[in-house]
Amino acid sequence: MRAAKTAAVPLWRAAPAEKAAESAIKYEELYAKLRTSEINTYIYQHDTSAERKQKINDKIEAFSAELEKLAARLEEGQSEYERCRDELN
Repeated sequence: MRAAKTAAVPLWRAAPAEKAAESAIKYEELYAKLRTSEINTYIYQHDTSAERKQKINDKIEAFSAELEKLAARLEEGQSEYERCRDELN
């Protein structure tokens, strides 16, 4: 008897349930794509983190070398200043 009732459900009542089922399927597909994208992003960031750290360390070393050169020039300039001041006195 129940089977007969469901078979006789009017289309206007079945349409919302069918749309809800389609929406649920689409949601699951989109969610799976999102999850895959998030996993790929994590893996990419993990794989490139060592490379990014190395680039940062290279920049730090370059700036440190430049800073040492500038400190040496400053020291030379201060020595020259003191020498000239002493000559004037």
